[in-house]
Amino acid sequence: MLRQATRDDKDHIAALLKQISEGHAAMAPDRYQVASDAFGLAFVERYLTDENATILVIEENNSIIGVAFCILQEYNPEGPVKDALIGILDTIIVNAHYQGKGYGRQLLRAAETWARKNGCSRMKLNVAVENTQGIDFYRRCGYVQTDIRFSKKI
Repeated sequence: MLRQATRDDKDHIAALLKQISEGHAAMAPDRYQVASDAFGLAFVERYLTDENATILVIEENNSIIGVAFCILQEYNPEGPVKDALIGILDTIIVNAHYQGKGYGRQLLRAAETWARKNGCSRMKLNVAVENTQGIDFYRRCGYVQTDIRFSKKI
């Protein structure tokens, strides 16, 4: 079942955030570390209380197995960005045991629907260059690379 998250889901969602945090830290230890439980809970709370954001969850057997964090980003309509309101997929997570079964695609489509209902005509996301599984997933879902970001340890 796909639905909007509630405060009662906070601990379960934070546990999924921990899972992705551990994966990122293993994938790119020079850039990521495992986030604290307090960080995860605060991250969830921020999205639950932001009127321009939502958390979508997907359940199987009354257990949250996936989550998507979405937020609206507004641009000045007189500026260089063509779309004045863009949906941002901040994070999408599906429990490792449930990956490859279409749950991520369901969450992504629901995130796109939420953004469209809120006036967006474009959805944007970031993915770590090391996350080849994620990159392949987004490409299969119709996403194309539009920006390149650089970083340097200083």
